[in-house]
Amino acid sequence: MASASSVSLMNQEVDLDQLPKQQFWENNYLYKWKGFWLFPNMIKSVLDIQSHFKACSDDIILASFPKTGTTWLKALCVSILECQSKGDDDNGGDQKDDLSKKNPHSCVLTFESEVYGRDDSINPEDILSGMPSPRLLHTHLPYTHLPDSMKKSNCKIVYITRNPKDTLVSFWHFAAKLSAGSNRGPYPFEKAYNEFCKGGYPLGPHSDHVLEYWYEKSKRPENILFLKYEELKKDPKEQVKKLASFIGRPLKEIEVEEVLWKSSLDRLKDLEVNKHGAVLTSNIPNNSFFRKGVVGDWKNHFTEEMKKNLDEITRTKLEGSGFDFDV
Repeated sequence: MASASSVSLMNQEVDLDQLPKQQFWENNYLYKWKGFWLFPNMIKSVLDIQSHFKACSDDIILASFPKTGTTWLKALCVSILECQSKGDDDNGGDQKDDLSKKNPHSCVLTFESEVYGRDDSINPEDILSGMPSPRLLHTHLPYTHLPDSMKKSNCKIVYITRNPKDTLVSFWHFAAKLSAGSNRGPYPFEKAYNEFCKGGYPLGPHSDHVLEYWYEKSKRPENILFLKYEELKKDPKEQVKKLASFIGRPLKEIEVEEVLWKSSLDRLKDLEVNKHGAVLTSNIPNNSFFRKGVVGDWKNHFTEEMKKNLDEITRTKLEGSGFDFDV
């Protein structure tokens, strides 16, 4: 029988009292489970996923730490899969454009929250079975927490990462927007910074999350593609070509241009669907997913001492891995 301080599913149970615990932003509590900090509802979702999710060999799984380019990656992949190759004599025609009708997060569901872990009575298997092939899904989960069926299948995993300083700033602004109008007000940036440096963030520590996928990519490069947000911003055409080829949808030059336009921040911000409404199950306003989308915004928030400290923490974490953020 599960106690009030445990989460359970079928014959699996996690006793929260036995896990390291810390308060997150003076609000909810995070628990460190299998190396990463999760909310209790996240742990329950992971148990559900690991027990029931069956990966298909042609699944495309997008993975990311929160606020590292998730929205852009979802939009890019939606647009790539919609592209129809045309012959030289083809005058084209109307192409499917889901992004004009739905927010990228409604187009590509995050399976630990939008498929599993829902409060309503919809069966996750009904959602998954209704998806066209290839199924395009997203997760914020660390590699450790992915279901075995996904790790052992031939499905494609695309992981996007971003330098930790911009990741923190983006997360802080996102949370501030969600708390606008509440009595709490924005959480002090200095406190958010200190907690991020200690690793105490949902799905954190950030560098550990990155390194898990980095090492797995080294073992299975045919199944895992590793993207940097900064490289995507610097050379979007080449990165999109690489992404499209990896998921089995190589693009012509004109199609690359179309994909980049469809998924551009300026276009998405200006669409009516992203000015109003919310992502259904999370109730997060659609317009909260679009801010600056730039590299280096951390310079507007960090002191020199903060920069040096987080850079040193990151260097220590990444030492010997063969990976760095180049910023």
